Amino acid sequence: MRLPILLVAALRAASAARLDAGDALVSWAGRRVCASGSVSFDWVGVAARVKVVNATFVRAVVATSAPFRGTRLKAYGSDAGYLMMPTVQFWVDARGGSDRRPTNARARSIDARPRSDPTPSPSVGSDAYALWLAERPRDVIATVENLVSPQYGTGVTTVRRFETDGAFAALAPAERLGGADGRSIEFVGDSITAATNVVRPPGVAACADAGYESDWSQSYGGLLARRFNAAASAVAVGGKCVTERCGASLQMPDYYGSAFYADAPARTFDFADAPDAVFVNLGTNDNLRIKTAADMEQFADASVDFLVNATEFYGSRAVDFFLSAGPMENRTADATLNAVRRARDLGLKATFVDLRAACAGLPRHESAADLCDGCANHPGVGGHAAMYEAAAPVLSRVLGWD
Repeated sequence: MRLPILLVAALRAASAARLDAGDALVSWAGRRVCASGSVSFDWVGVAARVKVVNATFVRAVVATSAPFRGTRLKAYGSDAGYLMMPTVQFWVDARGGSDRRPTNARARSIDARPRSDPTPSPSVGSDAYALWLAERPRDVIATVENLVSPQYGTGVTTVRRFETDGAFAALAPAERLGGADGRSIEFVGDSITAATNVVRPPGVAACADAGYESDWSQSYGGLLARRFNAAASAVAVGGKCVTERCGASLQMPDYYGSAFYADAPARTFDFADAPDAVFVNLGTNDNLRIKTAADMEQFADASVDFLVNATEFYGSRAVDFFLSAGPMENRTADATLNAVRRARDLGLKATFVDLRAACAGLPRHESAADLCDGCANHPGVGGHAAMYEAAAPVLSRVLGWD
């Protein structure tokens, strides 16, 4: 009699091989901090990839600092060199599990975490999550990525290790995140880039802005990263501006230097490796507050300052910048074009990407007043797909990527 997959995995677990998340065999992408063999992160789009041989399962041991829920991760498994096998999504359990230490202390929220300690509180345990399962031993590449922005109480996620009943193996250069050429793209923006409200349940007239509808894998950034086999990094916070017009709170330039969401405005990210490209999609929230020609000038000035600061942080002027307009607003497009021209005059590599038509003709579900096809007026699956379709040829032409 054939045993169920889960039982097979359970029976073989006792002899599981272990690999620290920070081991060189693991390919990582996105903003993260490594400490004591573990890898911690909270920005959306962070991903890890491992390769195993002769295995029936691959799992990750993960912890979170979130007091009530963690983030949502998505796993892919492939034995064919591309990520087309069935996928699984799971919430990281804020209650902890197999690695829990006896304590009565409440888990600290991310905002209470000391900046010098990037890992979750010791009171928060770890759980093992299946990334891939099979009935018979096979060779497989497993990839897991973060889908939800940290502004939704995801806390800091820490991957402690990977486990398998087979053996871990080295990824070929072409199999690593970024491929043999080491391609990399950084995405900077507001809620659109944070993949907020991408998923809208069929037939729902309206849905909330609560993080449950987020899905980085279906965002324009996730689609572009997969299209070009590039390692992705994303720094994005909903409701933020490139200028100070959104109010006295922190804005995107304040978050850009941070390794973790709660670190802002402190510059805690090391900026060690400059990406090939930085894709900036800001202006949706500035647009609501731009009334005059002087406002447009201030937006253009702030956009150029952002690019100049990025080159200084990375210590490189080889980065290709892509500044986009749309799809939820159009008023800042002329200012964005102006910023591109000014950046070029300064010797920076800057290109305009027009995303203003991405939501044109998409269904607005039950509410004709919706700005796009996702939740709370945001681009949904169709809107992000259209953003990707508009952006991909531009990136391919400028970067020379197939």
